[in-house]
Amino acid sequence: MFDFSIVELIFLAVMSFIAGGLTLFTGFGLSTILLPVFVIFFPAPIAIASTAIVHFINNFYKFFIYFKKINIQILMRFGIPGILASIFGALFLNILSEDSRSLKIILGVIIIAIALFEMIPRVKNLQIEMRWAPVGGLISGFFGGLSGHQGLFRSMFLVKSGLNPQNFIATGVGIAILIDISRLSIYSSTILNLTNSGINNVWFAILISTTSALLGVSIASDWVAKITVDLLQKMVYGFIFISGVLLILGLI
Repeated sequence: MFDFSIVELIFLAVMSFIAGGLTLFTGFGLSTILLPVFVIFFPAPIAIASTAIVHFINNFYKFFIYFKKINIQILMRFGIPGILASIFGALFLNILSEDSRSLKIILGVIIIAIALFEMIPRVKNLQIEMRWAPVGGLISGFFGGLSGHQGLFRSMFLVKSGLNPQNFIATGVGIAILIDISRLSIYSSTILNLTNSGINNVWFAILISTTSALLGVSIASDWVAKITVDLLQKMVYGFIFISGVLLILGLI
């Protein structure tokens, strides 16, 4: 199990590279695009944990660029509830992991719902008053811990915060890092248990996929002007939607 062939590793690297690059200009978050790729190769808990690693490293890089612009007050109001909720979400994932069929159905429903939300302007552009920030932290954190999908819910609340663009990005990155750290602390036991049980190449495959996805993010800006974004968004939407359906049907 998980003894990847060279062809499989190359395919994983290529798919991760494409998924990472697409996040820059399709409007979809990294977890939304990359999770269906990882699910093809790993059991759902490992796929979620692997995506979390990529997500964390990507945000950690951004953190060093924007950390001076973080609004600490909003970070605390949103981030503290988010940390607590992400732990519960990750623990719930561990419970669901005991029944892989049910977990895949739930993930499929979440993936389809997030894809639909991202494609519906009225939902994607929904703005919620900042007085509800702790509630936003709870929602974003829980789904971040459960499946990694936290960005859409976070943006719904932060967009009404009055932050300028740099503060908005910096504070969002800070919140994402807090949630990633808390959920990775729970996920790590799942991966370590698998690797300690004699399953080979898990970390090697994760390293290849992580590196490829980050490389895709770093160079994708060169392609933006050459691609019709609207068409690309529809293609990615179709990929994500079909992935969710296949998960529900048990075909991946």
